[in-house]
Amino acid sequence: MTETIRQQTKSPRWVWMFSCWLGMVILMELGPLSLGVLPIIAALVLMAFRTRSWRPIVVVLLSPIMLSLSLGVLVWFSLRPSYRTFGLPDAAFFNLDPKTRTYHNTWGCLIDEGEMQSMRYHNFALECMCRVFGKPPNTYSGLYPSKEDADKETVNAPTILPEAFLEGALLVDGQHIYIGAKQSRAMLKTTGIPEGHADKMTVRVREISSDCLLVRLIYQHRLFAELNTDAIFLLDRQRKWPFAIYDFVPDSLVTRYPYFVSAHDVSELREYSPPPPFLGPLY
Repeated sequence: MTETIRQQTKSPRWVWMFSCWLGMVILMELGPLSLGVLPIIAALVLMAFRTRSWRPIVVVLLSPIMLSLSLGVLVWFSLRPSYRTFGLPDAAFFNLDPKTRTYHNTWGCLIDEGEMQSMRYHNFALECMCRVFGKPPNTYSGLYPSKEDADKETVNAPTILPEAFLEGALLVDGQHIYIGAKQSRAMLKTTGIPEGHADKMTVRVREISSDCLLVRLIYQHRLFAELNTDAIFLLDRQRKWPFAIYDFVPDSLVTRYPYFVSAHDVSELREYSPPPPFLGPLY
């Protein structure tokens, strides 16, 4: 018994487990050398079969590659399954893809080789899930109009009072739909419309199907053309949450990151808003 304890003390197994794991983490940050992680994983799996030990498998499961693959699989079940990339794209970059019904996410303009490798495995796993099981189950799956179709549907759509919109109230075919006052103001911030000038904007709303709601915000500034805004938000009718934005003014102030991308707690913007006070006709 004493001899066994001494033997385990001299060669604690957690030391080589941690060493293998740390070695893989370091390799993942060394660009092309990250491929050295694969032989280490293969050796650990072989060791597990030969020694009939579960410890090498634990190290494999905790390796950076396996974690990236696992996250790529799990994100397929989320409300916003996204492929990872880099760069500084425009707002339309974050729109739901009409074909795959997945999103894209950016890790910024500057990345290192390690981030590139983790992106690769994450995206590979998400791509496999989409090919094997089809479109993600929790993203918007209804009618998805193109930019041209959305323009045609809203160019003469009924207007509502800006005051009602700021209260989070939309009137659609005589029915009030509440998206929340915080979400309405987030829309203004995304499009660059000054909240103090919101009373001068035009808000057009059109429900093109039982799944899709279009909200168009138009603002014309008398002096500064760069403040002009004309953008359409495409909302999931059931969740009352946008899945895309179309910008019709090339030099507008529409932010690179729409609010529905950066908001971590959706409930904060989708909170229930009571009916606004009577403001006269809403159209």
